[in-house]
Amino acid sequence: MRYQILLAGLLMLATNVLSQMGNRSRLEVNEFSQGTSGNKEYIELIVVGPKDCIDTTMNIAHWIVDDQNGWFAQGAGAAISGGHYRFRDTVIWHNVPIGAMIVIYNDADKNTNPGFPPDDPLDSNSDDVYVLPISSPLLEYSTLPANGSTTPINYSGLSYTKGAGTPDPQNWARIGLRDDGDAILVVRPNAIFSDPAGWFAIGYYSMPFFTGPAVLTIILTLPSGDNVVRATWYFDEASGRHDANTAWKTGPAGSLVETPGLPNSINNAAWISAVRKHPGRSSDIWVTPASAVTCSMTPVLLAAHNGANSNTWKWSPAVGLSSTTGASVYANPVYTTTYQLTGTDTTNCPDTAYVTVTVLSSPPVAPPLQTFCLNSGATVAQLTANGEAIKWYADPVGSTVLPGSTPLQSKMYYVSQTTNGCESTRTPVQVLLSAPAAPELVATPPTCSIPLGAITVRSPVSEAITYRLNGGASQPVNVFSGLLPGTYRVEADSSGCKSPPGFVDILPVASTLELTLTTTAACAKTGAIIAVAKNGTAPYVYALDGNNFKPSGLFENAGEGAHVVTVRDAGGCTASSQINVSGSNRFNLRLVSSTQTVFEGEQVFLQALASVKCDITKWFPEVLFSRQSASQQNFVATTSVNIGAIGKTPDGCVDTAYFQVKVQPLADIYIPSAFTPNGDGRNDDLRLFGPASTITWKIYSRYGKLVFETRDKFKAWDGTVNGMAQPTGVYVFSLRAQKQAGGEWLQKTGTITLMR
Repeated sequence: MRYQILLAGLLMLATNVLSQMGNRSRLEVNEFSQGTSGNKEYIELIVVGPKDCIDTTMNIAHWIVDDQNGWFAQGAGAAISGGHYRFRDTVIWHNVPIGAMIVIYNDADKNTNPGFPPDDPLDSNSDDVYVLPISSPLLEYSTLPANGSTTPINYSGLSYTKGAGTPDPQNWARIGLRDDGDAILVVRPNAIFSDPAGWFAIGYYSMPFFTGPAVLTIILTLPSGDNVVRATWYFDEASGRHDANTAWKTGPAGSLVETPGLPNSINNAAWISAVRKHPGRSSDIWVTPASAVTCSMTPVLLAAHNGANSNTWKWSPAVGLSSTTGASVYANPVYTTTYQLTGTDTTNCPDTAYVTVTVLSSPPVAPPLQTFCLNSGATVAQLTANGEAIKWYADPVGSTVLPGSTPLQSKMYYVSQTTNGCESTRTPVQVLLSAPAAPELVATPPTCSIPLGAITVRSPVSEAITYRLNGGASQPVNVFSGLLPGTYRVEADSSGCKSPPGFVDILPVASTLELTLTTTAACAKTGAIIAVAKNGTAPYVYALDGNNFKPSGLFENAGEGAHVVTVRDAGGCTASSQINVSGSNRFNLRLVSSTQTVFEGEQVFLQALASVKCDITKWFPEVLFSRQSASQQNFVATTSVNIGAIGKTPDGCVDTAYFQVKVQPLADIYIPSAFTPNGDGRNDDLRLFGPASTITWKIYSRYGKLVFETRDKFKAWDGTVNGMAQPTGVYVFSLRAQKQAGGEWLQKTGTITLMR
């Protein structure tokens, strides 16, 4: 009961507001649609106001079009969209004819109604119909009111952005219309809530009314008459009473009730004509017949009449008309079309009349491109089209109907349908006869560990294609595996259309793995065997006399006599070789270091010592030592490592020694407190250790003179300035560093002692 009282009160308020407006100019919603799917929506407006032969236009610049912003209903499912649009202040909107129709649509998801008018934002054909997309630069938008706003705001004073002209799904979202309940607002420029004459709103599907300030004018609420979620609402009343529910009709979107850019009905046409009329006309004009029904491609004669002389006649739209001027024209539209006749009398005042030509048949719907397999014997009977009494032709007009047994060619065909005894115009269909290209193949050869190969079809690749190997069974996967060496043929099949064959060879395994063995003279009945592999696939593993494989090719303490070494590469290929180890006398080789545990980045000094005279033949890891025959070595330790050396006596006896260097990682940046640049190979320079990404390092003499500066964390000071050795003594350093890029900067200072 409370809702009914509110509804009645609001409708009374709307009626009072309309009566207060009198002849005040305004925009009225005439039609709007949810579209058949997605956001194929549009809004149609009518310019309403007083006019005569002199004043026949209205300035609609800054008039606002908006939707439900949370003012009518709140919460989930309340159809709330933030932002709104308005007409820009441009010359095109300063003088819009009274009675003109404006269609605004979503160009990111355009309505597919066959009768949807083409873009005409400037009314270039002077039919008083403006059609423009929501992205048009003739519109501008604001992001306010915010999404979910529950309190009405004044539109005055908001900032706006011009439309970009490019379809954007976000554009329509600012006034997107929900299928199961929403509202459309039309607001006069700079209107505020204390000005009820500036606000109009249409709610549909029983959208609850806003219950705030009573000054907001709610025109009406439209329930869904046929309970169709996607629908078109249109004003169907000759009186112009937009505030009456009975004046509005609804129907499924995409049906004949959807008439963007045209009157909605005979009543609506009469109202639009009344809006466009003005005082002082000598007579009204009309058209005979008042309406017409015809077959497609059958012209209808339309004649203009009036009670007094008319100077000019204009017919629109031009589609299907023999002429757009003259008192009599022939109409031959493809679809049902409502034509507008504008006549200017001897006083130069126009009048308008409408006539609808109903076409009993329309072209059938057919895929514009239909593809068939070359040499498959496809015929006209296999072409696809939706319609009644379908007929296929070889030409757009004339010619005879093609029998279903007619073989298809790669060319254009034309199809019509016959409904209500009328044959339609013909829809073009392009037919393409083709076949898949020969498969492009890639062979994967077998390896020693995987003795079977594979074939991969690189192209064509699609879910709709199957593949056949050597004429065997078809499979949907483009890979054939488990194949012996040989030549293979592959064919592709797309919907029964077979490609020419593609050929590829799978080659047998061709292992080129080689093994080279060297030995050292054995001491005390044992010696060392060194195995080196090449021409295989790294990494390699080695085995001595059939024992377990290991990554190293060095076999120490091999007994005197014949041995067999086997190598295996990453591909599973193997190679073997035999070598003989002979005996000699043994000696003891050992490694001595300055220290066993060092900090990360420090130098380690090593010396090889033996109980007898010997030569050093090898140090490893080799990457650390460039002087392989030196008995003394030094290197910078960055990680713990096992050091080894091989020594050989003049009589050929070989021994190996090992030493483990343990590296203590630095958690902080470290600078030694002293160094000795005397050329003895130990502590000859001063360098920075530890984690550092970026540094600025400076060293000063005790007199404050800068003797060294660098930003390179790997650069060291050798105790000289411009090549001159600096005196012994204490020096001061300052260091500014980051442990890691983008990390915190650290500041260190201290002293360094230079000794020689």
